[in-house]
Amino acid sequence: MKLRRVRKSFSEETRKKMSEAKKGKNNPMFGKIGAMKGKHHSKESRQKMSNSQMGRVGCYKGKHRSEATKLKLSNSLKGRIISDETRQKMSDAKIGRPLSAKHRKKLCLAKQNMSNETKQKMRLAAIQRIERNSGGQLNPAYNTNACKIIEEYGKKNGYNFQHAMNGGEFHIKELGYWVDGYDRKKNIVIEYYERLHYSIDGILKNRELNREKEIIKQLNCGFIRINGFDKNGLIMEKIS
Repeated sequence: MKLRRVRKSFSEETRKKMSEAKKGKNNPMFGKIGAMKGKHHSKESRQKMSNSQMGRVGCYKGKHRSEATKLKLSNSLKGRIISDETRQKMSDAKIGRPLSAKHRKKLCLAKQNMSNETKQKMRLAAIQRIERNSGGQLNPAYNTNACKIIEEYGKKNGYNFQHAMNGGEFHIKELGYWVDGYDRKKNIVIEYYERLHYSIDGILKNRELNREKEIIKQLNCGFIRINGFDKNGLIMEKIS
């Protein structure tokens, strides 16, 4: 006759005490953890450890976390303060990392659904981060040919535009935008649009139209648009 093992059922309080008592004891590294506390690996040691892990398949590869697990992880990170140094390391780690087509599509859709207020906050935060890391003011790239066209147009039509080659592009700090040209006295903004600002059909993209609306609302200004992509030559269009 075989004796059957009877499984005991423990109360929640007993289970908690048993769990607390066993913490760390079954870990083979339990004794070593204390010995390494406060010590740091040399650069050479870290490199060796990194090389030893190369090619190894992660234990979570191919696995997917449940929605409940994702929620727990999200809640555990709420309110956590990340230092600027850690943020910079996280940013550097992402540089050069290729994004999958699926990931790019998700980012594109997420950006399309963002409000103008959210986009503005992200834009201003990015400018501040770049200026902080570079130790100076951000100077955006500019088109020398566009500057010459803006300067010539201004002289012919009685405007005195500030642009990249004449005092630097005017920065609308509240919006985080730099404009190609701005006449402070007459409160007129002028923008030179290249090929990338238009769709295949030659229609100005919505993001540029929205940008124009934001600038006009912020400065309460006039706006001149230069179409540098039109096959029939430059077209000057005063839209406000």
